Amino acid sequence: TPLRLMSMAVVLGIVVTGLVVYSRSRHQNALVVLQGAIDRGDAALKERDYSVAAREYATAVGALDLLQRQDAPAQKIRQLHREVVVADKLLSTSLSKLLEDWLSATGPVGDLTTLSGDSWLVFDAPVLVQAGADPQQPRVWLVDLPLAVGEVPVDLRVEAVSADLLKDRDSSLGPQRMIFAARVQKGERPAGDRKQATVTLDGSSMVLWGNADLATAMQIVPTDPASRDAFVAVLDQQRQVSEPQP
Repeated sequence: TPLRLMSMAVVLGIVVTGLVVYSRSRHQNALVVLQGAIDRGDAALKERDYSVAAREYATAVGALDLLQRQDAPAQKIRQLHREVVVADKLLSTSLSKLLEDWLSATGPVGDLTTLSGDSWLVFDAPVLVQAGADPQQPRVWLVDLPLAVGEVPVDLRVEAVSADLLKDRDSSLGPQRMIFAARVQKGERPAGDRKQATVTLDGSSMVLWGNADLATAMQIVPTDPASRDAFVAVLDQQRQVSEPQP
C-alpha cells in the first residue's frame, strides 16, 4: 500500500542517514587518532624510545588503513613504523658472535632461531637476486658477505622475498649493494659433504632501509664522509621502493 511504501522509505532514509553520520564520525575519529599517534611517535623517536615509538606508529598505521590512505605521507609513516620496529628489536649482539654461539652450541638451545629470538639483524652488503621464470613469484637473494666462524664458511641467503622489493633490480647486473633488515628463518650446520653453514633470513620480514636519521641514531652509518655519502645514496634509492607512490 502507499502508506506502507512511505513507511519503508522513511525507515530506509533513517538507516542511510545513520550510516552516513557513523561513517563521518568514524573518519573524524580516525583523523584525531592518527595525528595524536604520529605526534607521540615522533616525540618518542626523538628520545630514542623505540618501544613507545613503534607502538604509536602502529596505531597511526591502523588509522591510515581505516582511512584507506595510500598517499606519499601515509607510505612514509608505514615505512617509518617498519624501521622503528627493527630498531626496537635489534639484535643485541654482533652477527659474528651470534654465529659463533650457534656453531659451538648443542641441543635445542643451539638452534639459530632460538638464539636470535624475535630480534632483527641489519645488513649492508652486495646482494644477488637469483633469477626465476616467473617475476611475480618470491625470489631468493644471495648476500655476498665474507662470513666464517673459524674454518667454517657461512652462506647467507634471504628466501621468499616479495616481488614488490625487486623493482628496478636487474639480476643480470650482478650483486648490488643493499641496506636491509630481516629476521632469521633457519640455520643449517655443516653436515656430511656440506662443509659450509647456511643462514636463511625470512624474506617476508625484510625491510629495505630508507631513513638516514634513524640509521644514524642506531649507529649503523659509516663515520667517514665519503662512505656516509655512498650509504645515504643507497638509502635514497631504496626509499623509492620502500615508500611506493600510489
